[in-house]
Amino acid sequence: IQRMGVTCLSLPEARLRHDAHVWRDRAAAMVRELAKCGWSIDMPRSGMYLWAEMPALQGALAGDDLAFCQSLIAEAGVALSPGRGFGPGGKGCVRFALVACEERLVEAAQRIAGWLEKHRAT
Repeated sequence: IQRMGVTCLSLPEARLRHDAHVWRDRAAAMVRELAKCGWSIDMPRSGMYLWAEMPALQGALAGDDLAFCQSLIAEAGVALSPGRGFGPGGKGCVRFALVACEERLVEAAQRIAGWLEKHRAT
């Protein structure tokens, strides 16, 4: 890991700026698409992840980030990380990894929107 870090620090600045724009554009696409279904997520200042508090859900899914992620992958084919996996402060939150292309992320957001229609608290 340390060698990788040293290598990254020696990359040309133009490459680093390009990569930062890619992550920003992917995050913006997800934030924009999820806002269409009423899930408001703050745009991160940088990075390759989005963190979000879970929306209000029905029944056993309410407030349970692990059950949320398990149901979402089973029913919509979209994998998110439950926040509790990152410590007690992450409970009730989920993490999106922005590692796919923008088109694929928009598709994932649309699948999430469909899933939320069935599970959102009324």
